[in-house]
Amino acid sequence: KWVLAIGGVELKTGFEVGKDASFEEIEAKHDALILAFGLGPDSSLKAAGEDLEGVYGAVDYIERFKVGTVDLSGVKEAVVVGGGNTALDAVRELRGLGVPSVTMAYRGQEAGMSGYKHEWKAAKVEGVRAAFGTQPTAFEGEGKVTGVRCDRLDENKKPIAGGEHVLPADLVLLAIGQGKLGSLVEKMDGVKVEWGCIQVDEHGATGRKGVYAAGDAANGGTEVVYAAAEGKAAARAIDTYLMGAK
Repeated sequence: KWVLAIGGVELKTGFEVGKDASFEEIEAKHDALILAFGLGPDSSLKAAGEDLEGVYGAVDYIERFKVGTVDLSGVKEAVVVGGGNTALDAVRELRGLGVPSVTMAYRGQEAGMSGYKHEWKAAKVEGVRAAFGTQPTAFEGEGKVTGVRCDRLDENKKPIAGGEHVLPADLVLLAIGQGKLGSLVEKMDGVKVEWGCIQVDEHGATGRKGVYAAGDAANGGTEVVYAAAEGKAAARAIDTYLMGAK
């Protein structure tokens, strides 16, 4: 019995389902498929100046942290946009690597942050500042970013008159989510995709015989522990399916 897991490795090495191989060809060679290709690139604000040097997606930049290819010696003021766990990871990494001033700009209030409270508590101890009720609208600079233009928001996340201001920054990381990749498989008969997420049952099964999904591709993006649990559940279901049981 052969099972193919379609995940990040195939995507990152240039393998493209539908171009390098059709799903029909893949299914003909395997007894079951599990779709686990995670999420796509960092989401964009689509704001003016986002193409300036010094403005990056947070997930991409965190990867650079991990492989040691980041030179932060010239960074004095960094702004991380977002209030989730990726944002908290980024601000703590920046402070830990010696950036003197790190600000987290979040359009909601502290109570509404989706990131772990203990991580935010640790970030504050480490010297990270927060700009709550702050919505970036554009990036300033000539060739390289020098600041983030922002609106102040009220409790309903509506702009406050006269609340326009600029946060100084020579590095900006956008931690506002990642693109969903469900469109890669939405043309497969029996595979239902809603809001970019593959729809599965409690066992990870799609509506197509022998095709399963797990992790961010199905849940839209949560912690890795959930992806691991969903992968295990799908593996058990695949084993049951391959053994001929219901």
